[in-house]
Amino acid sequence: MSVALDLLTEIGARSDGRIKIFCNMVTDLFTHENMRSAFEFFIASFSKDGDDLGQWRAYGDNDRGFALGLAPRMFAVEDKPNRQPHENVFVAPVVYGEQAGRQYHMPGITKAIEIVGETVVRAGDLMQDINVGMPFLDEMAKALIASQMIFTSLTTKHEGYRHEQEVRLIILGQDKNLKPHVSTRARGSEIVPFVKSDMPIQSKDSIAEIVIGPAAADTADEFVSNLLKPFHPDPQSVIRHSVIPYRAS
Repeated sequence: MSVALDLLTEIGARSDGRIKIFCNMVTDLFTHENMRSAFEFFIASFSKDGDDLGQWRAYGDNDRGFALGLAPRMFAVEDKPNRQPHENVFVAPVVYGEQAGRQYHMPGITKAIEIVGETVVRAGDLMQDINVGMPFLDEMAKALIASQMIFTSLTTKHEGYRHEQEVRLIILGQDKNLKPHVSTRARGSEIVPFVKSDMPIQSKDSIAEIVIGPAAADTADEFVSNLLKPFHPDPQSVIRHSVIPYRAS
């Protein structure tokens, strides 16, 4: 969010008239407090790198666990009729770093400012009327935030996480619409809210590979093979070992 706000502040500082007012409006509306009160989002994170040391240590039982490689078709989003609020699912790769974030935000912001500028030229008299011009700018600001800036912010991350090569599955909507579909689960002493999303993990060929961690036990290969036998004709064809050399800490 800070990347987008910096861009709007810079553009507003070198603009005047309605463009400056518009940038200030978006900046005032696009705050953590406002977004939390109006929108809710749920994220499932995946990685395009199935053998990354940092992720083995953070998420893979300190190098002793397993990584599930999911088939690309698992991330296809169906355009179904009568979609329910909790079925508004989006899939997108994450971009990393401030410069990439600025480039990611820029097209949406530029287009909105272009529309405002053209409207000022074509309907100058109406835009001068505070009862018309200000509501128009307010609606444009909300449209930009809802259609572009929230989603772009949810898929932009600090440079330090680039190695994760993250892809995010996002359910996004108004808090009041998603609330009936929210469940909870326990994670230690923490209660975690989540939304159930259809992902046919148990259908044939959904799991493309299983990677065994660099510090996994010698019996890990046999364990996974036996686990898969009832479901897969050739378990060894989808099992591979991490190629990262393991050094005990």
